[in-house]
Amino acid sequence: MTIDEKDKPSGFTALGLVLMVLISAIVDGFIISRLWKWFVVPLGVRPISIAWAVGLDALWRAFAPNPFSKSVPPAEALARMFYRACAVLSIGYVAHLVMGG
Repeated sequence: MTIDEKDKPSGFTALGLVLMVLISAIVDGFIISRLWKWFVVPLGVRPISIAWAVGLDALWRAFAPNPFSKSVPPAEALARMFYRACAVLSIGYVAHLVMGG
């Protein structure tokens, strides 16, 4: 086996990566749409769907630096994504409650 063959992702790894990106996009879209509903809609702006939020997130990520490192195993990256999502939604929810929501 050459170095090039060893560095190529297997079909399973590539599929896992695609699924992880898809799950991340949907979770982030849900969080963005929820936070939008809590903090932007009261200002008179119409609500957005999860699909619209996924598009806004994609637009943001197109210009933001990539936070993923190749040295992080996929399972750890998925766990970090889950913890970050829970933390962001929890902080937003507490702020929403404090604001009278």
